[in-house]
Amino acid sequence: MRLLILLLALGGVARAQEDPDTEVARRHFRKGSEFYAANDYPAALKEFEAARRAFASPAIDYNIARCHDRLENYPLAIEYYERYLATAKDAPDAAEVARRIEALKQRLESPKPPPPAPAPVVAPAPVAAPAPVVVAQPAPSSKRRTWAIVGGVIGGVAVVGLIVGLAVGLSGSSPSYSQSTTGPIQSTP
Repeated sequence: MRLLILLLALGGVARAQEDPDTEVARRHFRKGSEFYAANDYPAALKEFEAARRAFASPAIDYNIARCHDRLENYPLAIEYYERYLATAKDAPDAAEVARRIEALKQRLESPKPPPPAPAPVVAPAPVAAPAPVVVAQPAPSSKRRTWAIVGGVIGGVAVVGLIVGLAVGLSGSSPSYSQSTTGPIQSTP
């Protein structure tokens, strides 16, 4: 891997003569290598990019390309692999990297399967208003109705009888009461 190449290239410089950019690049490259080994490709990519800003190197470009490749950012992976090949003269893995670039380009050109159809949106069923509560009155039973009629008839007859009785009693039409008691009783011949 290119990690070793950069470490050897950067490690060959004596620390006393090391410029600050190289030191910064070395520190970020080490962190990036640790993240890459732990399969934390986003963190590794961030560290490799920080190393590249401090010190441009084909080995750093290669490692940035590998991170993009693992993260499926194929256009950026191709770009950084091509940078690596353009700047790493006589790279022993140039043929392998060129094959990887072609494989990624084919992957980008191949038709992608259509995305799965979104699940149909089912509208919730309308909530019906609750049915009005109707309290039904129990129908009167036929016995009750019969007794009500009988009671009405008896009550009516009693009232009529009372009225007739009072009328007869008050009218004085009885012969024993029609004659005056102050005069003699007369007999008719």
